[in-house]
Amino acid sequence: MYEVQWAETEHGIFGRVIDLWNEAKGSSREEVLHELEKGAAPWLDRMDCISSTLGLTGRYHGLIRGLTSAQLAALLFAQDRDIAFAALTEIEKRASQLSFNDAFIAILRDECHPNRRTAQWCVLDMLEDYRAFCKTDSEVQSIVDAILALMMNAPDDYARTIYKAGVVLGGHFCNEPAARALIACIDAPSRIGRRSAMHAVFHLVEWLPHHRTEVVAALQNAAQKESEPLLKEFALSQAADIDSGAMEHKEEPVFPEEVSA
Repeated sequence: MYEVQWAETEHGIFGRVIDLWNEAKGSSREEVLHELEKGAAPWLDRMDCISSTLGLTGRYHGLIRGLTSAQLAALLFAQDRDIAFAALTEIEKRASQLSFNDAFIAILRDECHPNRRTAQWCVLDMLEDYRAFCKTDSEVQSIVDAILALMMNAPDDYARTIYKAGVVLGGHFCNEPAARALIACIDAPSRIGRRSAMHAVFHLVEWLPHHRTEVVAALQNAAQKESEPLLKEFALSQAADIDSGAMEHKEEPVFPEEVSA
Protein backbone atom coordinates (compact mmCIF):
# COMPACT_ATOMS: atom_id res chain seq x y z
CA MET A 1 0.00 0.00 0.00
CA TYR A 2 1.21 3.51 -0.83
CA GLU A 3 -0.05 6.80 0.53
CA VAL A 4 -1.59 9.14 -2.04
CA GLN A 5 -1.58 12.92 -1.58
CA TRP A 6 -4.53 14.75 -3.13
CA ALA A 7 -5.15 18.23 -4.48
CA GLU A 8 -8.51 19.35 -5.90
CA THR A 9 -8.24 22.44 -8.13
CA GLU A 10 -10.23 24.19 -10.79
CA HIS A 11 -8.06 22.37 -13.34
CA GLY A 12 -8.94 18.91 -12.03
CA ILE A 13 -7.98 16.44 -9.32
CA PHE A 14 -4.31 15.66 -8.80
CA GLY A 15 -2.85 12.66 -7.00
CA ARG A 16 0.75 12.04 -6.05
CA VAL A 17 2.63 9.07 -4.60
CA ILE A 18 5.77 10.61 -3.15
CA ASP A 19 7.50 7.27 -2.50
CA LEU A 20 7.27 6.40 -6.19
CA TRP A 21 7.75 9.88 -7.66
CA ASN A 22 4.48 9.26 -9.46
CA GLU A 23 1.64 11.70 -10.08
CA ALA A 24 -1.49 11.88 -12.22
CA LYS A 25 -4.46 14.10 -13.03
CA GLY A 26 -8.10 13.19 -13.63
CA SER A 27 -11.70 14.29 -13.28
CA SER A 28 -12.31 11.94 -10.34
CA ARG A 29 -10.33 10.17 -7.66
CA GLU A 30 -11.08 6.83 -9.29
CA GLU A 31 -9.64 8.05 -12.57
CA VAL A 32 -6.54 9.43 -10.85
CA LEU A 33 -6.00 6.17 -8.96
CA HIS A 34 -6.26 4.25 -12.21
CA GLU A 35 -3.63 6.50 -13.82
CA LEU A 36 -1.37 6.24 -10.78
CA GLU A 37 -1.55 2.45 -10.89
CA LYS A 38 -0.81 2.45 -14.61
CA GLY A 39 2.12 4.81 -14.19
CA ALA A 40 3.59 2.85 -11.28
CA ALA A 41 3.15 -0.57 -12.86
CA PRO A 42 6.58 -0.77 -14.57
CA TRP A 43 8.35 0.21 -11.36
CA LEU A 44 6.35 -2.22 -9.23
CA ASP A 45 6.93 -5.00 -11.76
CA ARG A 46 10.66 -4.24 -11.60
CA MET A 47 10.65 -4.49 -7.80
CA ASP A 48 8.69 -7.73 -7.93
CA CYS A 49 11.12 -9.17 -10.48
CA ILE A 50 14.04 -8.33 -8.21
CA SER A 51 12.30 -10.04 -5.30
CA SER A 52 11.46 -13.18 -7.26
CA THR A 53 14.97 -13.43 -8.75
CA LEU A 54 16.58 -13.14 -5.32
CA GLY A 55 14.00 -15.29 -3.53
CA LEU A 56 12.96 -12.46 -1.22
CA THR A 57 9.71 -12.40 0.71
CA GLY A 58 7.50 -9.51 -0.35
CA ARG A 59 8.31 -6.66 -2.70
CA TYR A 60 11.82 -5.21 -2.71
CA HIS A 61 11.67 -1.48 -1.99
CA GLY A 62 15.35 -0.54 -2.03
CA LEU A 63 17.81 0.53 -4.69
CA ILE A 64 19.86 -1.91 -6.74
CA ARG A 65 23.06 -0.35 -5.46
CA GLY A 66 21.95 -1.32 -1.95
CA LEU A 67 22.16 -5.04 -2.72
CA THR A 68 25.08 -7.26 -1.81
CA SER A 69 27.57 -8.26 -4.49
CA ALA A 70 26.26 -11.83 -4.42
CA GLN A 71 22.74 -10.53 -4.99
CA LEU A 72 23.94 -8.39 -7.89
CA ALA A 73 25.50 -11.45 -9.51
CA ALA A 74 22.20 -13.30 -9.09
CA LEU A 75 20.31 -10.42 -10.72
CA LEU A 76 22.18 -11.04 -13.96
CA PHE A 77 19.72 -13.93 -14.36
CA ALA A 78 16.66 -11.68 -14.03
CA GLN A 79 13.84 -12.16 -16.50
CA ASP A 80 13.81 -8.38 -17.04
CA ARG A 81 16.99 -7.59 -18.98
CA ASP A 82 16.92 -3.97 -17.81
CA ILE A 83 17.40 -5.27 -14.27
CA ALA A 84 20.26 -7.50 -15.38
CA PHE A 85 21.95 -4.56 -17.07
CA ALA A 86 21.48 -2.37 -13.99
CA ALA A 87 23.16 -5.08 -11.92
CA LEU A 88 25.99 -5.21 -14.46
CA THR A 89 26.58 -1.48 -14.00
CA GLU A 90 26.77 -1.84 -10.22
CA ILE A 91 29.14 -4.81 -10.45
CA GLU A 92 31.49 -2.80 -12.66
CA LYS A 93 31.61 -0.11 -9.97
CA ARG A 94 32.81 -2.70 -7.45
CA ALA A 95 35.40 -4.39 -9.67
CA SER A 96 38.33 -2.77 -7.88
CA GLN A 97 37.03 -3.72 -4.43
CA LEU A 98 35.90 -7.33 -4.77
CA SER A 99 36.66 -10.44 -6.81
CA PHE A 100 33.83 -11.61 -9.04
CA ASN A 101 35.88 -14.27 -10.83
CA ASP A 102 34.27 -17.29 -9.18
CA ALA A 103 30.80 -15.90 -9.88
CA PHE A 104 31.69 -15.14 -13.50
CA ILE A 105 33.04 -18.66 -14.03
CA ALA A 106 29.93 -20.23 -12.49
CA ILE A 107 27.69 -18.12 -14.75
CA LEU A 108 29.69 -18.84 -17.91
CA ARG A 109 29.58 -22.57 -17.18
CA ASP A 110 25.87 -22.67 -16.33
CA GLU A 111 23.90 -25.02 -18.58
CA CYS A 112 20.54 -25.12 -16.80
CA HIS A 113 19.09 -21.72 -15.92
CA PRO A 114 16.49 -20.56 -18.47
CA ASN A 115 17.93 -17.03 -18.39
CA ARG A 116 21.58 -18.08 -18.51
CA ARG A 117 22.24 -16.50 -21.90
CA THR A 118 21.33 -13.05 -20.61
CA ALA A 119 23.58 -13.53 -17.59
CA GLN A 120 26.42 -14.86 -19.72
CA TRP A 121 26.11 -11.97 -22.15
CA CYS A 122 26.35 -9.54 -19.23
CA VAL A 123 29.46 -11.26 -17.90
CA LEU A 124 31.09 -11.20 -21.33
CA ASP A 125 30.25 -7.53 -21.69
CA MET A 126 32.04 -6.77 -18.42
CA LEU A 127 35.00 -8.90 -19.50
CA GLU A 128 35.65 -6.57 -22.42
CA ASP A 129 37.66 -4.83 -19.70
CA TYR A 130 38.91 -8.10 -18.23
CA ARG A 131 41.87 -6.49 -16.49
CA ALA A 132 39.43 -4.79 -14.13
CA PHE A 133 38.29 -8.20 -12.91
CA CYS A 134 41.26 -10.54 -13.47
CA LYS A 135 44.20 -9.58 -11.28
CA THR A 136 46.48 -12.55 -11.95
CA ASP A 137 47.47 -14.75 -14.88
CA SER A 138 45.72 -17.63 -13.15
CA GLU A 139 42.45 -15.71 -13.03
CA VAL A 140 42.79 -14.77 -16.69
CA GLN A 141 43.33 -18.42 -17.63
CA SER A 142 40.37 -19.64 -15.58
CA ILE A 143 38.06 -17.11 -17.27
CA VAL A 144 39.37 -18.00 -20.74
CA ASP A 145 38.78 -21.69 -19.98
CA ALA A 146 35.19 -20.93 -18.95
CA ILE A 147 34.55 -18.94 -22.14
CA LEU A 148 36.03 -21.75 -24.22
CA ALA A 149 33.76 -24.29 -22.51
CA LEU A 150 30.79 -22.05 -23.26
CA MET A 151 31.69 -21.93 -26.95
CA MET A 152 32.68 -25.55 -27.40
CA ASN A 153 29.28 -27.15 -26.90
CA ALA A 154 26.87 -24.24 -27.37
CA PRO A 155 23.54 -25.49 -28.77
CA ASP A 156 22.40 -22.00 -29.79
CA ASP A 157 23.46 -18.38 -30.09
CA TYR A 158 20.55 -16.90 -28.20
CA ALA A 159 21.14 -13.19 -27.43
CA ARG A 160 24.27 -13.49 -29.62
CA THR A 161 26.10 -14.71 -26.55
CA ILE A 162 28.41 -17.16 -28.31
CA TYR A 163 29.24 -14.64 -31.01
CA LYS A 164 30.15 -12.17 -28.27
CA ALA A 165 32.28 -14.79 -26.51
CA GLY A 166 34.48 -15.05 -29.57
CA VAL A 167 34.66 -11.27 -29.97
CA VAL A 168 35.72 -10.88 -26.34
CA LEU A 169 38.53 -13.41 -26.69
CA GLY A 170 39.73 -12.22 -30.09
CA GLY A 171 39.21 -8.49 -29.79
CA HIS A 172 39.56 -7.74 -26.08
CA PHE A 173 41.60 -10.47 -24.37
CA CYS A 174 43.70 -10.93 -27.54
CA ASN A 175 46.45 -12.65 -25.55
CA GLU A 176 48.11 -16.06 -25.69
CA PRO A 177 45.47 -17.91 -23.61
CA ALA A 178 42.76 -16.45 -25.85
CA ALA A 179 44.70 -17.44 -28.97
CA ARG A 180 45.01 -21.06 -27.82
CA ALA A 181 41.31 -21.16 -26.94
CA LEU A 182 40.08 -19.73 -30.23
CA ILE A 183 42.30 -21.92 -32.38
CA ALA A 184 41.09 -24.98 -30.45
CA CYS A 185 37.48 -23.87 -30.89
CA ILE A 186 37.77 -23.81 -34.67
CA ASP A 187 37.24 -27.59 -34.32
CA ALA A 188 34.56 -27.34 -31.61
CA PRO A 189 31.75 -29.93 -31.50
CA SER A 190 29.29 -27.02 -31.69
CA ARG A 191 28.88 -25.42 -35.09
CA ILE A 192 27.80 -22.26 -33.22
CA GLY A 193 31.12 -22.29 -31.40
CA ARG A 194 33.06 -23.00 -34.59
CA ARG A 195 31.42 -20.07 -36.35
CA SER A 196 32.25 -17.74 -33.47
CA ALA A 197 35.90 -18.86 -33.42
CA MET A 198 36.27 -18.61 -37.20
CA HIS A 199 35.09 -15.03 -36.98
CA ALA A 200 37.13 -14.10 -33.90
CA VAL A 201 40.52 -15.33 -35.14
CA PHE A 202 40.46 -12.65 -37.83
CA HIS A 203 40.57 -10.00 -35.11
CA LEU A 204 42.98 -12.02 -32.99
CA VAL A 205 45.54 -11.90 -35.78
CA GLU A 206 45.09 -8.14 -36.04
CA TRP A 207 46.44 -7.91 -32.47
CA LEU A 208 48.74 -10.94 -32.52
CA PRO A 209 50.10 -11.15 -36.10
CA HIS A 210 52.63 -13.81 -35.16
CA HIS A 211 49.71 -16.27 -35.06
CA ARG A 212 48.80 -15.62 -38.70
CA THR A 213 50.35 -18.77 -40.17
CA GLU A 214 48.95 -21.01 -37.43
CA VAL A 215 45.45 -19.54 -37.74
CA VAL A 216 45.39 -19.82 -41.53
CA ALA A 217 46.45 -23.46 -41.32
CA ALA A 218 43.83 -24.21 -38.67
CA LEU A 219 41.07 -22.68 -40.81
CA GLN A 220 42.17 -24.54 -43.93
CA ASN A 221 42.34 -27.86 -42.06
CA ALA A 222 38.93 -27.22 -40.53
CA ALA A 223 37.42 -26.51 -43.94
CA GLN A 224 38.59 -29.89 -45.25
CA LYS A 225 36.56 -31.79 -42.63
CA GLU A 226 33.72 -29.29 -42.09
CA SER A 227 30.29 -30.92 -42.56
CA GLU A 228 28.37 -27.63 -42.60
CA PRO A 229 28.63 -26.09 -46.10
CA LEU A 230 28.17 -22.54 -44.84
CA LEU A 231 31.02 -22.94 -42.36
CA LYS A 232 33.26 -24.66 -44.89
CA GLU A 233 32.92 -21.65 -47.17
CA PHE A 234 33.38 -19.22 -44.27
CA ALA A 235 36.52 -20.97 -43.03
CA LEU A 236 38.13 -20.81 -46.47
CA SER A 237 37.14 -17.17 -46.88
CA GLN A 238 38.58 -16.25 -43.47
CA ALA A 239 41.78 -18.13 -44.20
CA ALA A 240 42.22 -16.27 -47.49
CA ASP A 241 41.49 -12.86 -45.96
CA ILE A 242 43.80 -13.41 -42.99
CA ASP A 243 46.57 -14.76 -45.20
CA SER A 244 46.37 -11.73 -47.52
CA GLY A 245 46.25 -9.24 -44.65
CA ALA A 246 42.82 -7.96 -45.66
CA MET A 247 41.29 -5.21 -43.54
CA GLU A 248 37.76 -6.61 -43.75
CA HIS A 249 36.30 -10.10 -43.81
CA LYS A 250 33.19 -11.76 -45.15
CA GLU A 251 30.22 -11.57 -42.79
CA GLU A 252 29.74 -14.74 -40.75
CA PRO A 253 26.98 -17.02 -42.06
CA VAL A 254 23.50 -17.26 -40.58
CA PHE A 255 22.04 -20.73 -40.31
CA PRO A 256 18.57 -21.25 -41.84
CA GLU A 257 16.84 -21.85 -38.50
CA GLU A 258 18.23 -18.56 -37.18
CA VAL A 259 16.46 -16.50 -39.83
CA SER A 260 13.28 -15.00 -38.38
CA ALA A 261 10.05 -15.54 -40.27
